Amino acid sequence: MQSPRNQSGFGMGMGPAGLSARHGCANVCARSHHTPRIGGRPACRAIPAGRPARGRRNIAMLYEVRAYTFTIGSLDEAVEDFGSIIEERTKLSRLICFFRSAIGDLDRIFHIWEYENAAHRERVRAEAQSQAWWPPLKAEKILYQQTRLMTAAPFRASPRTGAMGSVYEVRSDTIHTGTMGKISAAWDTHLPAREELSPLAAAFANPANEFASGILNEFLHIWPYRDLNHWAEVDEAANRLAGWRDCSNPFLKARKSEIWVPVEYSPMH
Repeated sequence: MQSPRNQSGFGMGMGPAGLSARHGCANVCARSHHTPRIGGRPACRAIPAGRPARGRRNIAMLYEVRAYTFTIGSLDEAVEDFGSIIEERTKLSRLICFFRSAIGDLDRIFHIWEYENAAHRERVRAEAQSQAWWPPLKAEKILYQQTRLMTAAPFRASPRTGAMGSVYEVRSDTIHTGTMGKISAAWDTHLPAREELSPLAAAFANPANEFASGILNEFLHIWPYRDLNHWAEVDEAANRLAGWRDCSNPFLKARKSEIWVPVEYSPMH
């Protein structure tokens, strides 16, 4: 009998709890000291498709997607507070991105962390909680917290980091149970043509037959753009791209799109 991950056709390996334990984890990619800055953060450089993590191992990783909603007027302080400890925190596990909300629900941050498996995540959490610098955020300023565990899509098995754009569209699709394998196969076929318009930075999912808790059957994909005008141009062109929208729409129950901007210390920027 096939394992649930094989039945889904998405995981392409062992589940999060079953990954082999290993020591060490890639740290956040350092930015160049020569990157020009605009408004306190590095200016956007045109890199067509970003870059994968250095030294990636051929193993399915676990990704924790976290979002916080803060009291009105507290977002800047939260970004600064997290920035004050980010160097220490990224010594424990790799940060993929750190965004602040721009369009959609406001006063929010969104960040993704990479782990080798569920046991590695628990070890990192315990180590962080033992440090004097943790937690960085003020509990009284937090309205809501959300976290979900996901795995990377086989067609973007390693999230890309680096300078890719000044705005990021985070799309969240709710999929029908058991269809992630079909979506993955469709994207495998149609993604190359779509990426001629703009790159895909990362894609994650948590199919119901792989994960037992959290937001299930979510397909999350992250797209960088130079600015909102570029986003509008690409969106219009993608609508005309043969087969792109239709390749996965039959497998979707709902769709949501939000625009985020990277903070100064985000590896994806």
